[in-house]
Amino acid sequence: MNRVARIVVCLPGALLLANAFGWVINPTLAAERLGMPILEGLALSTQVGNSGALFLSSAIMIFIGAWTERTAWLYAAAMAMMAAAIMRFIAYAAHGAEFASEFITVELLITLVLVVVAWHLNREAKGDNNNESA
Repeated sequence: MNRVARIVVCLPGALLLANAFGWVINPTLAAERLGMPILEGLALSTQVGNSGALFLSSAIMIFIGAWTERTAWLYAAAMAMMAAAIMRFIAYAAHGAEFASEFITVELLITLVLVVVAWHLNREAKGDNNNESA
């Protein structure tokens, strides 16, 4: 995987990792940044656990993809980001939530970056394999 591609995919990975740490270090601020009130009791556990897990697992998938050069990890992280955007849209369309354009835009941009880089790397790898066999 070329250096530029690694840097490009690691930038959203770093952003997601920072958000995950935010849920550990200061969940009140992390919730506020996402437009949520901080919950209490079991709801707080769910809020920190589910939100933190999304950010942490997505960041880890991105870093594994960059490190191992296995683009399936990048596609998996893209799927998590796309799913978040879709669920936000469903909340808006079906449940009367405010349309979260800023968050949806970020999730879609991260998805786009991950898919484009993974596609490019897969194409590059196929080109390398064709050159080796010639």
